[in-house]
Amino acid sequence: MNFADTIGLQRMYIKCFDIDWSENASKAIPVGMLSASYYMDLPFQSVTPCVFITNTVMEKCSNDDLKELAENISEKLTEVFSNFSRSYSRTTTEKLHDSVNVICSKYSEPIKNEILRRIDWSEKAREEKWLLASKEIQIDCDWTEKTKKKYFYFLKQLKELLPDKSISCTLRLWQYSNRKKAGIPPVDRCMLMCYSVGSPKNYDGKNSISNAEDIKAYLKKGKYSLPLDIALPVFSWGLLFRNGHFKGILHNTDLQKIEKDTTHFEHQEGNLYKYLTDTVIENTYIRYGDEVKFETVDSTELVKIIDIINTKLDLPDKTRIAFFSWDTTYIKQYGTKNFEKYYNSFQ
Repeated sequence: MNFADTIGLQRMYIKCFDIDWSENASKAIPVGMLSASYYMDLPFQSVTPCVFITNTVMEKCSNDDLKELAENISEKLTEVFSNFSRSYSRTTTEKLHDSVNVICSKYSEPIKNEILRRIDWSEKAREEKWLLASKEIQIDCDWTEKTKKKYFYFLKQLKELLPDKSISCTLRLWQYSNRKKAGIPPVDRCMLMCYSVGSPKNYDGKNSISNAEDIKAYLKKGKYSLPLDIALPVFSWGLLFRNGHFKGILHNTDLQKIEKDTTHFEHQEGNLYKYLTDTVIENTYIRYGDEVKFETVDSTELVKIIDIINTKLDLPDKTRIAFFSWDTTYIKQYGTKNFEKYYNSFQ
């Protein structure tokens, strides 16, 4: 039984592409398109495709531009869904059919049945166009008080183009807390992102990913006017500083490797480490003397955050609990039993 089955995973949120503003083209364009092969073996029963839109797009676009953007996103999602479905169905079916001849003699009956189930599922996906059957689309945008009217106009246009889909959007903590300035988006449901509580550029600051103290300050007791889902952080990063000045985020930083690598790193204090050599990491040039501040939300702190959410928020019965992000490294660090505990805390 895999991890997804163990915790009863029912849905995955998959980012299909980003929308950013191109100065050269003087228009909003899609970037970072979904690679179907990356997601082929992920276990889930249903999918919510997601599109991230920078706030700059909202600042730059007119209402006519936003109407066109909604049309383009609708068309692009259909294109991505169809390509994804064909690629998934064809590739997965071929792989599993090749394997099934070996399985009969090498593996147990339960494993054989699981592979046959996946073959049946992928063939069904081809017929139903899989992602096209998704009933929800999520838009992720950190809108501001100045851009809320444009963003809300865009969301309404998208809903008109996709009347058979439920439209959801992400909700930052400040947008939840300050509803007068942020407004209430015209969508079917929101996902409250319980992370990114501070600026990663602050050298001396608290954990910028999430911490119970800051979460408590943002949350108001009572109901939000839309169905509210919860997204919790299960990721880490390294914040790169040079002479105390922020230089960027290193997303694949592994604290355990840093602690063991005394040739290249010197522990300063707390979660701060100094580089002892010039190097390049994630296309970022790092000099001798640069420092990396490692940030994560450990299980103890995450439990505190969950307790605060349960105390402060009056969540509906059908609230979804999501974890960002789906990464085997983080899953192993937290452990399957802990994820079960997190989920059960909301029941």
